[in-house]
Amino acid sequence: MYSVVMATGPDEPYIGEALASIYAQTLPPERVLVVVNGPGAPDSALRASIAARFPDVELHVHPQPSMSAAFAYAVPLLDSEYVAVLDADDVWASEKQERQLARLGADTRPDAVCCTAVNFHTEPDGTVVEGLAVSTRMFGATTFRRDAFDRFGLPDPGADHFAWLFRWWAAAQAAGIVVESIAYRGLRRRVHPGSGWVAEPEYGRATLMAELRRISRERRAGTADEATA
Repeated sequence: MYSVVMATGPDEPYIGEALASIYAQTLPPERVLVVVNGPGAPDSALRASIAARFPDVELHVHPQPSMSAAFAYAVPLLDSEYVAVLDADDVWASEKQERQLARLGADTRPDAVCCTAVNFHTEPDGTVVEGLAVSTRMFGATTFRRDAFDRFGLPDPGADHFAWLFRWWAAAQAAGIVVESIAYRGLRRRVHPGSGWVAEPEYGRATLMAELRRISRERRAGTADEATA
């Protein structure tokens, strides 16, 4: 019924927990594609580790160190009716997929269904600290109809790590994507020193603001074009 795509660097320390949360779903996936990407991917010991622990995972290698590029590569390989995505350092609550797929199955209008997400981090003593649950359109919190990517396109593989998500949603919204949300804490987003927003916060904010300005300019230009048509 649904497939899962995951992109990972060749040295991701949390991927075991992420994959375990996929296979612990009350409604398990048909396929799980893991794309090991970036320099060192072909020779990464991570692939052997994943294969040993999760033999049903379909492993792929992609040279570009980018989740959007990995996703753009992987989705055309899928023929499932629905597609979900999970970052290799995050985890799903056990009913995330069952609840989202029930909503998609009950109504043909939405192209995607999102859930809420909560950030968490682990203290040195092992204590897990959670933040507030918030509505989000992170891909990890969303299940899509597979044909949504035929109609609204794939993520731009050349977009920056901090910009690709906003770029895709902006284009999809302009094209009329229909999205619904459910009040379920389905995505737990791990905050750790290797997270992009933790490691490069200033660069991330600058890149995001530049992307939002670009989107705004394009929308204004589109409005002007419509007004003169």
